[in-house]
Amino acid sequence: TDPFAIPHQSSQILDEFIRDPHVLLAPDGMYYLTGTTAGTNFGETVGVRVWRSPDLANWEDLGFVWTLDQSSWLADVPGLEGKKNPRAIWAPELHWFDGTFWIVHTTNLRRAGLMRSTTGRIGGPYEDGGGWMGHRHDPTFFTDTDGSRYLVYAATQYQAIDLNEPALLSEPVRIEAENRLQGHEGSVIHRVGDHYVLFWTGWSDRSDESTMNYNLYYAVSERLDGGYGEQRLAVRYGGHGTPFQDKHGRWWTTAFHNPRGQTIVPPGATLIPLEIVDHGDDVTVRTPDSSFADAIRFEVSDEWRDHPSVRFALDRLRTFEPANDLQIEVVRTGQLAHAPEAYLLTPLENTLRVEAGSPAGAMYGLLEIADGLTRGL
Repeated sequence: TDPFAIPHQSSQILDEFIRDPHVLLAPDGMYYLTGTTAGTNFGETVGVRVWRSPDLANWEDLGFVWTLDQSSWLADVPGLEGKKNPRAIWAPELHWFDGTFWIVHTTNLRRAGLMRSTTGRIGGPYEDGGGWMGHRHDPTFFTDTDGSRYLVYAATQYQAIDLNEPALLSEPVRIEAENRLQGHEGSVIHRVGDHYVLFWTGWSDRSDESTMNYNLYYAVSERLDGGYGEQRLAVRYGGHGTPFQDKHGRWWTTAFHNPRGQTIVPPGATLIPLEIVDHGDDVTVRTPDSSFADAIRFEVSDEWRDHPSVRFALDRLRTFEPANDLQIEVVRTGQLAHAPEAYLLTPLENTLRVEAGSPAGAMYGLLEIADGLTRGL
């Protein structure tokens, strides 16, 4: 039985300490999971531990496929004395290129690393090319539709890379949402149709650690090198998640329990479903699991939800993250039909109701709510 047959539900897949979980679907039809494991918030991780699954539900622990003592260069980098492990691996990822497995990772020493399996097997052995990557936080890869491959890191820079050398082929290019300074970690790029979707990690509000959320955000562009639109929320509590597609073409993102701020993610690794939709002129990302969706929840009829003016207002509202959940209802009423732009805005318990006679009226009512959120009301 497929435990993910109901794709709108999130599922905990690993009940063991892990941060920054990453899932790879390899050509052998198996899923491989890794991440920052066996340590504290500082990632006291001595290597790259891997789990394997045929179905995303049942996971086999393969142990550490690579450990720090196998590195050709990390021993020469000054460590963080006083820590349980002065040298630690952070945010490792598994990738499959050119018939073999690759591991890319960062460390607690402001240095990144890259290894290649010399046998094509997940267990290695792995060879590394030394510490040539330098300080590139949370590195990952993006391969474009023309086969061009890029190293993506921080939040967000990228450089063309040749894995055969290995060597970087271009100067860093910085990309970001047009309306907000991004965080510093967990960036991923996906190509969806004719658009590039940039994902990254950020806190909702650092002014109050008791209420801030560790979230996954995104922005969309028609170009890789810039032109990204506004920041939008992809998954609440989904910070440092890595979106991927399963064998059935369904989208998921990983999530983990971050003890800072607010979260509903249980300890271990969790999969949260995604709906990534190519609209032709835009790409939208959302989760159908309402527990991880926008802090603002909407009840709008399909008839109006897809109308351009209403969609414009909804997209505007999705850029806000109020301190408390907010329910918004949009109700069609014939009483206001004679005035296309007329609407009534009624506060109810935990709900704001927009009553309108037309999509234009609904839009203006929703924009009034956005204006209130801008002013902190």
